[in-house]
Amino acid sequence: MKKNLLFVFVCLCALGMYGQTASEGIRATNLTFQKGADGLLHINMNLQLTRELDLRSNQYVTLTPVIRGGGQERMLPDVYVYGRKREIVSERNDLLPLDAYRIMRRSRHSEQHIPYQASAAYEPWMRDAQLYLEEDWCGCDNRQEANHEWLLAGIPGFIDESYVPRTQGVYQVPDQEMVKNRFKESSAYIDFPVNRTELHPDFRNNPAELARIRASIEDSDMQEVSRITIHGYASPEGGYANNARLAQGRAETLRTYIVDKYNYPMSHFEVTSTPEDWAGFRKQLVDSDLAEKDRILAIVDNQSEPDAKEQQLKQFGATYTTIIRDWFPALRRSDYRIHYIAAPFTAEEARRVAVDRPQNLSLHEFYEASQLAGRGTDEHYYLTETAVRMFPDDPVANLNAALMELERGNVAAAKRYMQKVPSDTPQALNNLGSIALLEGNYDQAEEYLQRARAAGVTEAEHNINELNRKRGTGVVTVY
Repeated sequence: MKKNLLFVFVCLCALGMYGQTASEGIRATNLTFQKGADGLLHINMNLQLTRELDLRSNQYVTLTPVIRGGGQERMLPDVYVYGRKREIVSERNDLLPLDAYRIMRRSRHSEQHIPYQASAAYEPWMRDAQLYLEEDWCGCDNRQEANHEWLLAGIPGFIDESYVPRTQGVYQVPDQEMVKNRFKESSAYIDFPVNRTELHPDFRNNPAELARIRASIEDSDMQEVSRITIHGYASPEGGYANNARLAQGRAETLRTYIVDKYNYPMSHFEVTSTPEDWAGFRKQLVDSDLAEKDRILAIVDNQSEPDAKEQQLKQFGATYTTIIRDWFPALRRSDYRIHYIAAPFTAEEARRVAVDRPQNLSLHEFYEASQLAGRGTDEHYYLTETAVRMFPDDPVANLNAALMELERGNVAAAKRYMQKVPSDTPQALNNLGSIALLEGNYDQAEEYLQRARAAGVTEAEHNINELNRKRGTGVVTVY
């Protein structure tokens, strides 16, 4: 009667037991699968017999791991756990199994651990198989009292040539730029009366040119103007000494206009000049289809004095007259550069500024804006791309751009960005490992990813699992 009650108890316990626990008192922990280069599937786990395991002295239980799937199965070596009397009787009668993985005696009301390791030739059907643990309970005269099984885990699909690894990475937070020093530059084509240096704001096209200069200075993105440089140019016709006077004088006149308008100190300015812009004239010639281009270029490039060159150019008659009328006015200008400190922006403001004034953002502001936009969104990628365009040589900008390309599946572009990133930082190691994995360089990928994991990059753990799944070797921990 007691045996029948035990049978009912054991069966009832088995009905809802899947995963890590079967009969009360038996657990499986630290289950890992490894497929080695030898083609074997290696299974490791810890079989735990807890204090609750009620194995009577005259009983024994056989624990048999079984791989089952696709109508096939592979049984692994058994573990035998004997009650004290059953072990003594079996040993006396030479009934202990010879092919057991392990035979042990149950120590009642104590916890025992069985480190279990087994291997089997890996076959294609195992790709979708599952690992079970069978329990076979026997009592006196080796009569079976109960038999049931419980699911441990699915076998990882090691060999899968079509599998595309899904790598993970972490964007690096750029350092904050405490003072955002920037500059903007342009050319002012102010019209002056012939041979004069005084500025008439209403003369010819001067209202539009001066308005453009004022707009550059009054930009709301500029927190402070720190310096302005002005470089004046005159065209090659006329005497060199007079042209030197005009180029410098007209540049100084522009400085005076800005000082009067904004009350900047003179120390904010640097004014220089080039008396005759022969370099600019040469570029005009090179870009032209003028019939006499080569002959005129020879004159421009010779070592004669500027006034002597002009005399030689006069031999071209009507052509030179056309050059004076149509080409030289563009050479009479003042190039200016405004150095300023850009204002700070919140992440929300930076999302708007990035569209048409990205030069005024810091790399940190780009990052904050991209995080607000949401990782993986089109705006996030736009901001990351714009950041590396604004800071093309910055290692952090390039590292984040590389991760962006990895997320979009563009390995070649990611690899190009990583050429500007030091390879010894944790995030760089993870990116380089992901690139190597996606290119099929598995040994190199493992080296990088192991170093990234050791350096604290948690995403490297995921990437190592992806590496192991792709190449069909290594350890995959289930629980």
